[in-house]
Amino acid sequence: MESRVIYRESRVISRRGRQPPQEDEADDSEEEEPESESESESGSGTDTSDDTSSSDTDTEPETAVDPPQVQPQRLQETSAVAVGVIEVEEGEEDEEGNEGGGKSEGSVEILEGKGKENVGVESGDNSALPTCPICMDTWSPEGLHRVCCIPCGHIYGRSCLEKWLRKCGNKGKCPQCNSKFNPKQIINLYAPRIVVPNDDLEKEVHCLREKNESLTLEKARLLKEIHKQREQLEEEQRSKKQKIRQTSLLEFSDQRQNLSVGSLPGTATSPSRFFSLNEFRFDGARVMAINASNQTVIVSSKAPGIPCEHILNKISLLDIRGIEKIKLPSNTKTVKDLCILPNGNVALASLGRKLAVFSMTSNNFVFQYDLPAPGWSCCGDDANAHCIYVGLQNGKLLVFDVRRTAHPVECLDGLTTHPIHTVHSLNSAGTSRVLTASSLGPCVWDINEGAERPTLVPGLDNPGICISLACADDNIVATFRPRLHQDQPETLPSQYQISPSPPLSNSGKLGIHILMKRAPDGISFCTDQVCHGNVSELRMSKSAIICSDRNAPLFAYGDEMLRGVRIWGLPSFNWYTDLNPHREPLLDLRYARGSSGPGFLGSLCEEKLQVFRCI
Repeated sequence: MESRVIYRESRVISRRGRQPPQEDEADDSEEEEPESESESESGSGTDTSDDTSSSDTDTEPETAVDPPQVQPQRLQETSAVAVGVIEVEEGEEDEEGNEGGGKSEGSVEILEGKGKENVGVESGDNSALPTCPICMDTWSPEGLHRVCCIPCGHIYGRSCLEKWLRKCGNKGKCPQCNSKFNPKQIINLYAPRIVVPNDDLEKEVHCLREKNESLTLEKARLLKEIHKQREQLEEEQRSKKQKIRQTSLLEFSDQRQNLSVGSLPGTATSPSRFFSLNEFRFDGARVMAINASNQTVIVSSKAPGIPCEHILNKISLLDIRGIEKIKLPSNTKTVKDLCILPNGNVALASLGRKLAVFSMTSNNFVFQYDLPAPGWSCCGDDANAHCIYVGLQNGKLLVFDVRRTAHPVECLDGLTTHPIHTVHSLNSAGTSRVLTASSLGPCVWDINEGAERPTLVPGLDNPGICISLACADDNIVATFRPRLHQDQPETLPSQYQISPSPPLSNSGKLGIHILMKRAPDGISFCTDQVCHGNVSELRMSKSAIICSDRNAPLFAYGDEMLRGVRIWGLPSFNWYTDLNPHREPLLDLRYARGSSGPGFLGSLCEEKLQVFRCI
């Protein structure tokens, strides 16, 4: 009778072993013999699984005694995984065949097997095979000591198992789990490869995998760092090349100006008229004002530690040990302009639609006005100490009287809705006139009742965008930058034509400064000279005219390439000197001179204020 049985088992043999009983316990074996014979007779007509189940229920832990044949050595842990088709041939087997190590009634053939993360050992390499738990000798794939197993799943050498049975009277128990079995239940294992589980290799693979992932992350980080360093190096090289190119252009521009305009008498040999007084550090500085009579400077900046808040800083040039911090009224926001009034107070215009007047003596705000639009510029009237002019963002001009705080005296519409970035009062006999500047250009306003709308200063012929206006006595200098898409040869007259503007960059672009003088009538202006210079392409930069009783006037402007103040002599626009540069672009430039004593020139960037004394 033939039958096919599929065995899927995985057994792990423990390190302890069981040995057959000694000869001196023969009586105990004889007492158990009837019970064993009855079990054998009952199991002869049934399947082997019944014997296995019945043997599992009976345990005799005291019957196992170590025989002299078994060496007292430590047993080794092994495992065998058998997954495949097992062919069992059943037949009768005589006792002589069993004692002689012949074939048993049932045999198992393992056709294929797999072990997870195991190490395969060839059947011919006996030195590397696992050992029998009984004799501690190496198994063999065939012969007397071939690999076999019993129903409980434990694996032994066949000769050792048969010797064990003979000692136990052919009715023995498993040396390890004490399960009963008989000679017919010994099954030969046909294993072409015997595998042994090795967790060390799995751990090593896991460790190597983690190390590989760590090295991959480290490699990615280093590559990113190298890429970042390479970009920084390229940026530094580009910056150096740009600085070299800008220096070359600046030298060429200076040479061209010297050749075309000529030299200013006495400037080449005369000593410098500017002496640095001090430098002051700020955070987020914007605009400034200088009171030359009491040598005080007012600077607007960000409030330390308070975002979106601005304050006024009061600096005394006579005692620079301390800077007074003055809190602005609520909702003032960014201050766009500061000016010193004839009575010594300070007026400010802000983007918070506020016009405020600050007293220099009491350090308090004495007046506040609400504006219909954000304020961009302000100034006082030298002929009327009670009058204040304010230029708005929508192009309108407001006239305030500090004696009437309810509303402005006049609200005048401009030529455009562009912001008025500069306001100056013109001293004319018997009339009130104001000179303003927006991107359209300089305009003259008549403040008298029944006056018409403002008029542009004639003779400019649209040279570009007006970004600055400086006034002093009978001289004014308007600064223009080219429009973004301006066709310069067709738009500008021949006397204003400049070289094509370079592309947008941090170094600005080439603009023009136009000097205009007041006509004898005291109302109109006429063009005098033109100068080229580096102007800002983003900001409405400030400029100033420096006047002196003993010397010719000078024109000061924040050069975008130098990031400092460049000074020209008027009216020829010959280069005079360059003052100490800043690290940041200039935001404001002011000059003030009292009735007696020296004048003061201040240059302001976002982080620093420089003050010079002019003689």
